[in-house]
Amino acid sequence: MTPTLKVNPPVLTTSAQQEETLSSELAALTVGQPLAASAAALAGLQSAAACSQCETVLETARDLLSTEMSQYATKLSSAATEYEKTDSAAAEALGKFAGPVRYETV
Repeated sequence: MTPTLKVNPPVLTTSAQQEETLSSELAALTVGQPLAASAAALAGLQSAAACSQCETVLETARDLLSTEMSQYATKLSSAATEYEKTDSAAAEALGKFAGPVRYETV
């Protein structure tokens, strides 16, 4: 038997907000700065070039991850909105068909 899927839109919304906050914090990290400083201190050595390359790789990875996290947050938020819209539409549709309940005594 397939397990029941349960969705809690407010939890999705909170998760989306937290994910967006983390994405912003990640984007603000200066992950390459220590490597840039090392490259400057090692000017003229092959190690300086290696530090510069690593700085570029780390900053690119940070930017990509931050972007992916932000996109994921957007998708979570959209999912929450769509679930709420679907639930509201279903409730409205059911309300149109639900008439007065008739009881019969046997």
